[in-house]
Amino acid sequence: MLNAILNMLTEPPLAIHALDAATLGLGRPDRLTRRRVIRSGLLVAVGVLSVYLVVQAAFYLTDPNGRAIVEGTDAQLYRDAGHRILAGGSVYPAFQLAGPYSMDQRPELYPPPTMLLVIAPMSALPAILWWLIPICVIAAVVAWHRPSLPGWCGILACLAWPNTGFVIAAGNPVLWASMFVALGTIWRGAALFSIVKPSLGPFALIGMRSKRWWQVAVVYVLAAVVMLPLWFDWITVLLNAQDLDLLYSAGHVPVMLLGLVAQLTSSRRYEADPVASAPARVIRTPA
Repeated sequence: MLNAILNMLTEPPLAIHALDAATLGLGRPDRLTRRRVIRSGLLVAVGVLSVYLVVQAAFYLTDPNGRAIVEGTDAQLYRDAGHRILAGGSVYPAFQLAGPYSMDQRPELYPPPTMLLVIAPMSALPAILWWLIPICVIAAVVAWHRPSLPGWCGILACLAWPNTGFVIAAGNPVLWASMFVALGTIWRGAALFSIVKPSLGPFALIGMRSKRWWQVAVVYVLAAVVMLPLWFDWITVLLNAQDLDLLYSAGHVPVMLLGLVAQLTSSRRYEADPVASAPARVIRTPA
């Protein structure tokens, strides 16, 4: 009996060990505490970024400078070019092909010819669709992936990037490129249509290990071959632009990452039942 009492005094029960660990912040309770701290920090970041985005949106909607960006925008430039093309005019204006020109003096159309597959039909539709279609598609892809809390933090950080607000407000074609990249995280090959600027070309390789990507690539190349003379004109347009930096779109990378961040941080899980999870596997598994 005396030995048992001495053992209890010198070696406390496991419950006391656990209590001491929780009190002193040791062992597993410490890991849980760190997780809570990290989660709290992410929630604060999400809140701050959300408020910043609301303020930024209010600027573009109410401030005269913000409205000027929206009203005299890339979207209008591309719609005017689309109207000219549908009316039988040239794809690239003569002054761009004739010799050196400045983008500041006479801004004009200079995306690859395949972008015409978007520009021409969209110019015949209501102007608001130029913004509405890519924004809704990107939002739908992000919602489908169901990103985790860190994912949402990353997505909001991409949206808060200074150039992202301009891309969205001005209706820059990078917004459409971002949509195609986002679609490429679900349907392999869609990212190929994101080639709107040379510096963003690497995003077109997303999903290239998939058989479906190569099938789409064949169709894309065939379309490019049909437009072959326009590709020579496009190269001339780029060479004649005096102040055009081929890497100037590097600042647009964050908006291109929206769909990728959602995919990489997806919390989507499939059920063990093969019948129930079959549709999801068909979508997510590369062909």
